Amino acid sequence: MYDQGKWEGLEGGVQKVSCPGTAGGDRAANWAVLRDLAYGKLIITGGIHLSYCEGGCDSTQECELGVLYDNIDQMRGKYPDAAVVWMGDLNRGMSTTIMQNLMQGKIGSRATFALDDLAQTQGNTYYTGGSPIDHILGEAGRFERISGGLTGQGVKGQHLSGADHFPIRALVHYMS
Repeated sequence: MYDQGKWEGLEGGVQKVSCPGTAGGDRAANWAVLRDLAYGKLIITGGIHLSYCEGGCDSTQECELGVLYDNIDQMRGKYPDAAVVWMGDLNRGMSTTIMQNLMQGKIGSRATFALDDLAQTQGNTYYTGGSPIDHILGEAGRFERISGGLTGQGVKGQHLSGADHFPIRALVHYMS
């Protein structure tokens, strides 16, 4: 969903994601290319909800991320001036190998592009507590972070209107 008064949707899609070890049912990789109506700038955006595996499952999550990145890379080929910003319930904290690799531009042994943590969330995003596992990530050097983090909605130990995660946000300036 996007504000049609601000953005024009150029193209997008969704792809079913099922990798060895995918837990909790198939995942979905979503992506869209949006053009800012006022300035003409392009953004490639999307997201994924990675499998939760107690104790971690790097190879499964790398495979799931790979499907999202296959589609992002295809859009980057068609729209080389577009900046990338994507989000998701990654079921991983920023200190984990998966997240540290993503920030450095790697998914396992695959070279991608470096990311910045645009939300920089402090505090739990899952209702039972723990480190933030929901993230908003942007192509490194393409966005200036103004603010971000938890929205203030949600109370630890309680679902939020039926949801088991608390919303996060990022306010950014898109740099040329």
